[in-house]
Amino acid sequence: MIEITFTVEDIDYSDRLDSQLPLVFETLSKNGDLNPALKLACKTPEATTKIVKGVLKAMNKNQKEKLAVTIVNSQKERLMRKLNNLAADYGIVGKVTSCTVTKK
Repeated sequence: MIEITFTVEDIDYSDRLDSQLPLVFETLSKNGDLNPALKLACKTPEATTKIVKGVLKAMNKNQKEKLAVTIVNSQKERLMRKLNNLAADYGIVGKVTSCTVTKK
């Protein structure tokens, strides 16, 4: 087995998280980071977008990093599948079988 670790720094959270608003909303809702009144106000995609963007704007860098880690971990099966496909495209035989993202 080979373990490969990627370190990611200087992420532009506003642009990257904005492109994943449905996942951001779902993650915030599951973690209890979104006020129930705000969840109730999210009856339309437009309202959801405005509210989630407001929440993201109010978060500090540490909170955004934790949210990004949660979102990436929720998508790890998809990420591993894409990595396996990319490796196969380059003739690398093997299979990525686990993926864990942590905040340090």
